[in-house]
Amino acid sequence: MNDVASRGRGQVFCRGCGSKRLFLALDLGSSPIANALLTSPSVRPRTFPLELRVCEDCKLGQIGEFLTPENLFDDYPYFSSTSQSWLEKSSIFAEQVSMDLGLRKEDLILEIASNDGYQLRFFKEMGMQVLGVEPAKTVADVANAQGVPTRTVFFGKESALVLNREGLKPKLIIAKNVLAHVPDLEDFVSGITLMCGRGTVVVIEAPTILQISQGNQFDTIYHEHYSYLSATSVKNLFALHGLELFGAERLGTHGGSVRLFARSKKSDVLQSPGQADTLNEILEEEARSNFGRPESWLEVSERVSKTASDFKAWLTSKPDDSVTVGYGAAAKAVTLLSLTEPGTGSIDIIIDNSPGKIGKYLPVGNTPIVSETEFLSTIKPGPYRFVVFPWNLAGEILPRIRAIDPQAEVVAAVPHLRSL
Repeated sequence: MNDVASRGRGQVFCRGCGSKRLFLALDLGSSPIANALLTSPSVRPRTFPLELRVCEDCKLGQIGEFLTPENLFDDYPYFSSTSQSWLEKSSIFAEQVSMDLGLRKEDLILEIASNDGYQLRFFKEMGMQVLGVEPAKTVADVANAQGVPTRTVFFGKESALVLNREGLKPKLIIAKNVLAHVPDLEDFVSGITLMCGRGTVVVIEAPTILQISQGNQFDTIYHEHYSYLSATSVKNLFALHGLELFGAERLGTHGGSVRLFARSKKSDVLQSPGQADTLNEILEEEARSNFGRPESWLEVSERVSKTASDFKAWLTSKPDDSVTVGYGAAAKAVTLLSLTEPGTGSIDIIIDNSPGKIGKYLPVGNTPIVSETEFLSTIKPGPYRFVVFPWNLAGEILPRIRAIDPQAEVVAAVPHLRSL
């Protein structure tokens, strides 16, 4: 076993269970903070080790903790509502869970890390009470301006106690793609426990570490993602805090995610037989995959190296008269480009329609980020080569690229280099 505790780099104990039995699963070199976009092309950002470790005891994947949450989310540029497909899935989720739980207009829906209020908006339109808790002021301000009440605070025991004193008792607690962003899992999950009544249902959504290992989705590893989850690790974590998983669903989002349903161990919430069966299937799959053992990651590391090498070859084969355009200034782009080390100028420009990203520069290669409208207004003669960094949204992005240039070469690099 590779005992990272002796190496003195980043996290040296499991943030889920406290064990020091961590092994190095993937070493992705060094990378800047993915969402810390630059305001000037002359800035040279700091880089930090990007190493995925896995706990042999509770099976939680994690990376070293190099920055505080305040550093990471003070000026968070990601707005969930910029993706139309994400909004459509969120609308379906609101309708489905409202029907499954028999939600009524007087019920309170609490969402942790509610971003710009994209999800709560659908519950509010159905007449329910909603409240968001969001640490990033930039996106929380947008939610409040659009009529979705949002507290700008980090969720944990302290904020949960404040909500309890106000008499707020949520029927549903939503935590979509947030658990991975939490450095202090004990504080966060303890806060959830404090908010859970006998009839409260907690919904967790997250990409899985199984998708990273089996699907070669290494570009989902970056410093804002402190933890890499599985049904097994969430089950173990929640059990330490008086919570239990009672169901699961498989999702296609982020290249493969799980939706986990939890409740207090004292709850009277009933199980859905179908969701219970799916949870058991996922737990069994994770046990068979053996991702909690070092030897299972050797082949993964080889696939990552080949993918990075193939993408680097594509970048460096650029014809002299062509323009290489990235679509989507996603965190995925920073991890991939840091690993391939293509050099400044390999990507000429990046298109992104998120307001918080436009006019800034990617922290790898110092590539300028422009809106699609700006790109079209200042378009240079081609030919163009496009790389779609958020490959999980390729179906949504590809038609937009074809509208710009029907003849352009378009590729995605992960999970493997391919034409779109």
